[in-house]
Amino acid sequence: MKSTTRIARLGTAAAATLLAAGAGLATAEQASANSYGSMSLPQLQQLCESHGQRTWPTPGGGTIVIPTEQVQYGSTGDCVAFAQKLLVYSAYNIGVDGQFGPQTQSAVTSFQKSKLWNPACGPADSVVGPRTWMCLEFQN
Repeated sequence: MKSTTRIARLGTAAAATLLAAGAGLATAEQASANSYGSMSLPQLQQLCESHGQRTWPTPGGGTIVIPTEQVQYGSTGDCVAFAQKLLVYSAYNIGVDGQFGPQTQSAVTSFQKSKLWNPACGPADSVVGPRTWMCLEFQN
C-alpha cells in the first residue's frame, strides 16, 4: 500500500515538475539521449507512462501502475531510460541514455536473477516486461 501511494505521488510530482519547468516533453523523439541522464525518476516515469500504463498487482496484495511498453535489447526511448534510471536507483552502475545495449541487458538480467526468490518478479530473460516493471518500481 505504501508503495502504491508513493508511486501515485511520483506521477503527480512529475506532472507538476514538467509543467513548472516548461519541459513539455512527450515522446522519445523530443527527448534526446543526452537529456535522459539529467532527468529525474518522476520525469522519466511520466514520459514512459505517456506511451501507456496499466495497474499490476503487487506481492503484498496492493496494486502499482506500470508501463505497458516492454523493453529489451535493441529498444530505445523513454521507457528504456526509465528502466535504466530504476536500475541506477537499485545500485546498478549504468548510463541513462535510452539505449538498451549490453550494459543495460546485463543489469536487467542481474536484477532479475536477484529477484528469482519472488515468483511475482518473473523469469531472468533480460526483458523488462510487466513483472520486471513491477519489481523495479515496487522496490524503489
